[in-house]
Amino acid sequence: MTVQEWLAGEEEGRRAQLQEQFANLAPGTEIRLLDLNSGEVLMRQGDSWWEVCTLIEGRVQVATHQPNYTTYTLREFSPFVRFGHWEALGKSPFLAATVRAKSTCRFCALSREAYLRWLTDSPQVLMKEASEAVSALLYQGLLDRNTLVMESESRVAFYLVSCFQAEGHKGGTGVVIRRSHQEIAEATSLSVRTVTRILHRLRERGLAGSKKGKVALAPSQAEALRELFPPF
Repeated sequence: MTVQEWLAGEEEGRRAQLQEQFANLAPGTEIRLLDLNSGEVLMRQGDSWWEVCTLIEGRVQVATHQPNYTTYTLREFSPFVRFGHWEALGKSPFLAATVRAKSTCRFCALSREAYLRWLTDSPQVLMKEASEAVSALLYQGLLDRNTLVMESESRVAFYLVSCFQAEGHKGGTGVVIRRSHQEIAEATSLSVRTVTRILHRLRERGLAGSKKGKVALAPSQAEALRELFPPF
């Protein structure tokens, strides 16, 4: 189907939101919608891939895999984020990371050719995409640099605060970090045992709470955790 046909079928409020994300994309551009269940993989590191996919519903995890089969979680994302665009811009036929659904997800996919044509036809879109790409690279570079000098506790504290912010806490409300110890271990490159020990220490010191087996953070606790890692 075309992007025009797709958007015409969306309800009015949702359509306006999507039109903003796909502004200046030619109405006749062919797209396809992809639906994934939690745990399913959209893209796998090392595979050939010739599309650019925009996450429009749900939550995904991006991870890399090393030759010794160690997995490193880079970040988790919510709408609206594109995947495969760096490979398109870098003219790489192979994916640099694996994208896995963490919930029920929907993506809008368009070909590399259509994506690159979209950028060349619209200076505003090109500037927006370039700005977001540079910001993401700066964040990842700072994260990598700081992680190299962070001790185990600092890594866990940084990850918890990042999740606290990503969960979209508002006002004085707290947040439940809906991540398992295994997921936290993958994200921080630590063992599950080490993560469990650190979380126990944080709870003993009043820097974290617990709710139904998950880490719970109040705004004051998140602020205190920020003191445990270098400022970005």
